[in-house]
Order: sequence, then structure tokens, then C-alpha cells
Amino acid sequence: MSKCKKLSTLISFLVFIECSKAANILGFLILPFVSHHICLYPIFKELASKGHNVTLITPLISNETSASNIREVDIEFIGDVFNQLQKDVMKKTSMVYGLFYYYDILINTTRAVLEKDHVRKVFTDTDYDLVVVENISPLAFAPVLLNKAPVIGITSFEGFLNAQDAVGNPVHPIINPHFFLHQDIDLNEDLPFFSRLISTILNFTLRVIYKYYAIPSSDTIAKDMFGDNLESLGDIERNLSLTIYSSNPIVNTIKANVPSAIEISLTHIKSPDKLPKDINTFIDNSKRGVIYFSLGTNEFCTERVKNKIHIIKEVINNLPYDVIWKWDDDTLYNSENFLIKKWLPQQDILSHPKVKLFVTQGGLQSAEEGIYYGVPIVGIPIMYDQETNVRRMVQMGIGERLNLEHLGVKNLTDLIVKVANTSHYREKVNELSKLIKDQPMTGVDKAVWWMEYVIRHKGALHLRGKTRKLPMYQYYLLDVLFFIAVFLLVILFGLFKFVQVLLRLFRRLNNIKLKIKQN
Repeated sequence: MSKCKKLSTLISFLVFIECSKAANILGFLILPFVSHHICLYPIFKELASKGHNVTLITPLISNETSASNIREVDIEFIGDVFNQLQKDVMKKTSMVYGLFYYYDILINTTRAVLEKDHVRKVFTDTDYDLVVVENISPLAFAPVLLNKAPVIGITSFEGFLNAQDAVGNPVHPIINPHFFLHQDIDLNEDLPFFSRLISTILNFTLRVIYKYYAIPSSDTIAKDMFGDNLESLGDIERNLSLTIYSSNPIVNTIKANVPSAIEISLTHIKSPDKLPKDINTFIDNSKRGVIYFSLGTNEFCTERVKNKIHIIKEVINNLPYDVIWKWDDDTLYNSENFLIKKWLPQQDILSHPKVKLFVTQGGLQSAEEGIYYGVPIVGIPIMYDQETNVRRMVQMGIGERLNLEHLGVKNLTDLIVKVANTSHYREKVNELSKLIKDQPMTGVDKAVWWMEYVIRHKGALHLRGKTRKLPMYQYYLLDVLFFIAVFLLVILFGLFKFVQVLLRLFRRLNNIKLKIKQN
């Protein structure tokens, strides 16, 4: 072998060793929702399977892996904290306070985590090569104050505006209306003027609240905990290498992303497993088809549903189908055509060909699962982005929507029977199922590739968009519009004065002519 060839082989080998070197990765997940956990955890699991050492602060400890290079730090207590904060805030109906309460809940939930000594110790006990933060509030970036590593923000939904703004990803209030905007938005038509106005005001207001309320509040808490000589959490967030968020062009609106905004989806989708024996027997023995009924795991959701339990029970008794219902109280009653359990393997059930319909609250992960497995839906939205998700699914022709407050025996029964018996819902969802599956790579593989990219290059600041540094008056073109308005006013004023001068001139000429005639 020639010297050049040997040298080339050696270099290739050394590059391979360097690229495959295990990195120390810290993941900081805060929201205590199963739906959020199940779509983010597979990413960290895959990082560990590739040899990286993963430390994961999480409110939901997983039993899915025995990998020695995943260390889970339990913050399960935060579920009770979050639910109590949510209940306290929901009691306050002031319109002004309503603009701030989302950030109040998220900041105070994060604060409760950071107050734990065993959590703060994790931030400094290892030199991390990458920190991955669930980007829900500025305070969530506190680990970066103590461990100067490249940072990635990640969310299991489209995310708040700050998650996009941090990397300069433009979010147009008309093309991409915020999920807080619960309007009858037709995906195939322009928003009416009033909706456009409200969406623009909402985007502007949320940015103002974040900059002048959420960031200062978080900075104050961080300085109380870690000392006064700290960089602003807002500045740390603006130095994100990437923002990774869960979205797809079937369920969500289309976005024009900058390179540092990484859109992933279907990270929680897995190959169907064999169903537990009792569930499998129940479905296989069904001669009428099965309705799968689940309205989520969030405690606030279940509290609101409890008031409608008597209605749901009556509907189930009268339906011409067999029903599987996920509910916290599995002692309600049982019958030949009804199965109720506290926990159910949702994806495995939806993948069964005898399942005719999915009654869901419309969370993003449930929406993706329904479409992926080709099951029409009846959506009963309860909170947050569920309203927008369900409306979109209705507009796509894969199901129908029912307001929880108006839920009754007749309208719920009629809607379930209509969707289950009408073939075009099934045909449309099967069409979308083919589209949503046709991807060049999985969401997990895409997220892991970009995380390793940040590790390899010790950050990815070169990918961020310019808009992250723009002040709001420039972002919304207020200075340009002001200049144009002033310019037009000056022109109009000049024209007005010019006309006035002409009129005076004509009057003088007319007066001169009159005097000449009189003489």
C-alpha cells in the first residue's frame, strides 16, 4: 500500500473515531404530560443507542430501556405542582391577567423544578457537550447559566412564538395564525379581515408580554437562585443553535423555516405490538366494529370531562358498536360490548382493522396517530391547541367536531354513527395516511442528526435567521409604514397647499377681469 493511501486510511479512521466519540448530553423536560413525553423520549433513547451519554431530567420516568448510558432524574412531583397552578390560574377571570397566565404557569412550574437541590446538581456534575431544553419559558434555560454548552430548544408541538423568534424563524400572523386563535379558520381560504386583525394583535401582544414580563420575571428568579452576576435568560435563548418542534404539513399549517428551525413529526409512532390478550379478544370478537374513546391524560381535561360522564355512559349503552374507553375510573361498569381501562395501548388499538372511529380531545399526537393509522375522528376539544387541531381535521374531511359544553346524548350518538357509517371519512383519512407516512427520514432520525450536527460543530449559530435581532417595530415594518404615511401626508398637504394657491390665483385673476370689465 502506498504512503498516500496509508495516510488517507489513517485520516479516515481518525475522522471516524472523532465523529463517533460519545458526547455528554443533558435533556431538560418539564411539562408533566404523557403526550409530550412520548414524542420526545424516543429522541433521547436513540441518542443513547448511538453511544452518547444522556442525562434526562424528566417528570415521567420511562421503563422502556435498561441502557446504562441513559440516566433519568426524576421530577415526577411537578405534575401536582403544574395541575395546582393551572387550577389557581383558571379561577382568575380578569381579561388582563388572562394575557399573562400561560407564562405564569410555565415559569412557576420551572421554578419548582429548579428549587430542588438534586436537579441543580445535575447541571454542574458533568461537562456537557449539548443541552436540550424543553422551550416553554425563559427560566427553562437556567442549566445553560451553569454549564456553557451549545443549547437546543425543543417542543412537542408547534411551540410558542419565542421558540421561533429565538432562531429568527419568521412566523406570519396571517399565514401561520397562533393556536390561541380559536376561529373557524378554513385552510383553503384567506382569513377574514377580523381574524387577520385579531391574529396580528395577538402575535404582537404575546411578543410584548414575553419580552417585558416573562423574561424579566425569569431573570429575577434565576438571580435569586444562582447569583446576581448572570447573563439574561433572554440573551441565552437568543443564542440557541436550533429550535426543534413537532409539526407536519398534514395536521399543521405550512411554514417557511430557516435552517435552524427543524420541523419533526411522528417521533412517537412505533410498529404495532401484539395487543394484551383481553383487549385483543374483545376486538377480535366484535361483530359490529369498535369505537375507541379517549379524551387524553391531562388532569385538567379529565376534570372537565367528569361532568359529562353520565352522558358518555348513556351514549355507550345506546351505540350499535363495541366501545373501548380509556378512563381513570375503570370500575364504572362492564358489559359485553364495553371495555374500560385506566391505561390502553392507543397506537396498537388504532392499528387494528376493526376500529371504526376514534373519539379524541384532539391533541397533536392523537391527531397524528389517528391519521397515521387511517381512523376517522370525532373531536371534542378541551384546551390549548386541541380546538385548532380538531377544526383542521374537520376541514380536511376526516371527522367532525363537538363542543364539550354542548355535549348531549343525542348529538354525540348521532355524530359517532354518522362518521363511523360514512365511507368518505375513511377514504379521506386513508389518503392522508399515505401522505403522512411518505417521508425521507423519521422524525427521530432527523432530530438526532441535527443534534449530532450541533455537537460536531460546537454550535450552529451560523444557521439562525436575521429576524431574531430585529426590534418589533422593524419586524412589523412600523417604521417603514410610518415613513410612508408621513410621506403621503406631506405630499397630500403639499397638494392641498398647491390647490389653495391656485384657487387664490384664479380668484385674483377673476377679480382683475371683473375690474377691467367694470372700467
